[in-house]
Amino acid sequence: MGVYGKVSALVLVVVIALAAFGVLVPRPASAQTTPLAEEEGGADLLGGGDHRFIRFGTDAAFGVLWGNATNPNYIYLVAIKARYLGLADVRTATGAVVDEDRPIKIHTIYAFKLDSLLEFNDTNGDGIASYTRAYNGGNYTSYVAGEPLLKRVSLNTSWTASPVTRTEIGENRTWTFSLTAQNAPYEILAGSPTSATLDEVTFTFHLATTVVHVENRTVPQYSITVVRLGQVYVLTNVTRAGTTTWTGDRLAYTVKWDQRILGWDFDTANTNPGLVLEFGALVANRFPGDAPAWFDALVVARIQEGGTLRWRETAGETSAGENTSYLQPRKIRDPWLRAGGDWSYIGRLTWVSNATVDGNPATVYAQVQGGILGLVRTGIATYVGFAIIMGLSFPGGQDIRHDPAMDSDALVLSTAAAPGGGLGSVLVLAMVSVLALVGVALLVTRRKRPKDPAVQAVPPFEGEKR
Repeated sequence: MGVYGKVSALVLVVVIALAAFGVLVPRPASAQTTPLAEEEGGADLLGGGDHRFIRFGTDAAFGVLWGNATNPNYIYLVAIKARYLGLADVRTATGAVVDEDRPIKIHTIYAFKLDSLLEFNDTNGDGIASYTRAYNGGNYTSYVAGEPLLKRVSLNTSWTASPVTRTEIGENRTWTFSLTAQNAPYEILAGSPTSATLDEVTFTFHLATTVVHVENRTVPQYSITVVRLGQVYVLTNVTRAGTTTWTGDRLAYTVKWDQRILGWDFDTANTNPGLVLEFGALVANRFPGDAPAWFDALVVARIQEGGTLRWRETAGETSAGENTSYLQPRKIRDPWLRAGGDWSYIGRLTWVSNATVDGNPATVYAQVQGGILGLVRTGIATYVGFAIIMGLSFPGGQDIRHDPAMDSDALVLSTAAAPGGGLGSVLVLAMVSVLALVGVALLVTRRKRPKDPAVQAVPPFEGEKR
């Protein structure tokens, strides 16, 4: 494991934790709008601590989890939601109907883990830390440094939460609070010790939600051919078969955070000091055990909706998925990272390219280190996903300030509104009876249009106008 210690891959930490708390509970449809509710308090999920989540009925929850004095932990930003990927008509090769007009629905977990701060010497002056992470199986292990990495502060600590400020204007609601850690110890990686601890790290979170009515949202239709083998169906072919439209409410969510790093003690031998906020990004899909016999991860893969993380480099747009490994970190050109499939939107991380360092403007750079596949099977579901390690790099200073944001959304169909009844169940996540995603399902009506195989229903890259 070396002097850097053993770090669990984010995909396994999150997926195993969610698998441990996931249960299937059938819920009746309702014509009422999805209720919006706040959940807060102690939690055992993701290693435990405290949390503040905003839940939308039974099918979506978003929020922040962090360690406290009795249970130190990292900060996790989590979005859990149902994704409706389109409608499917399922038949055998001889034309026998297996399923018709069935919404393709999966639950997706999209999360970020704020992991650590790293001091580096930017010897080549490109603004990012030149290093990658070695890994063994499902665990990240040592740092493989191309430039000197001098010391590290783990964000697995006790966080002090401020009181919450709540505002509500029409359909827009916000929750604002801060998490602060003081005197976090340094782990010396190279060079000479400067002092024992970092003065302060503060993250101020602004959780915002709004409800936007969506008229005639275009979604794909698919024709799926299967062959029956015993009690299961085996996929043989998937084709696009035009589009359909849904009308209802889109529940949009953003968590913006202002980060402030005070009093980092840079090594006196560091000729071009920089600091990296290292974090993990996760996408994982949940496939329930009681889904229709024809539905599994292969169907989602064939329609290219399993999910990837996309960004732009100097050479153009690229993406990372499972088992993506780089010899050198990939420098992101534009200030966003988008998660999604060929058609669907999962979520997005954005940041401004400017930071403030000791009161002066400075440039922020982002980098991707690589990714690891995660697969967890339980008695009631299979979780398939991946995580990447990435970072935001800042020039060195005593007072570093910056403000990224994570956003996602939720669109939920009731079984009464869509022939075929959805996938037969919804996901309920429990945090030791504190967090439970229960409530009334959002009713979304559906109108069919004539099939048009030529239509390519791909949303804009940024994901806002869909």
